[in-house]
Amino acid sequence: MLPTLLTTTILTNKNGDLLLVKRANNPFFGLWSLPGGKVNTDELLSESSIREIEEELGIKMKEVTPIGFIELDKPNHAIVFIYSSIFIFDEDKLDPATREISDIKWVSIDKIDSYEPFPPNHRKVIDFYLNKIQARKC
Repeated sequence: MLPTLLTTTILTNKNGDLLLVKRANNPFFGLWSLPGGKVNTDELLSESSIREIEEELGIKMKEVTPIGFIELDKPNHAIVFIYSSIFIFDEDKLDPATREISDIKWVSIDKIDSYEPFPPNHRKVIDFYLNKIQARKC
């Protein structure tokens, strides 16, 4: 069986904080996570990332930057393509755009662990991103 294709987007503000969304439905009800979801059969990976941001946050992004991918183990075999973008707009006016999300929060990297537990793949994506930005500093 082919793996499921997913996109997840790391959204940061000018301070480097990460945007987390709180899930209002299963799976992962009540958990903080990253915006994202399944890739539709008729769309590019970047289009999936942009669509998910609009569906979950009501924001129309023009572009996102690919930063890598991770493969998730069975039984939930999936490949998660990770994108990033920096938000430059009035961040205080963010509201969940769908019933899928109950809350939105900007979280500084040093406080990210206090929002666990995350859905399993989201912790892996956050760690992947943190390793990427750490490598850029070296």
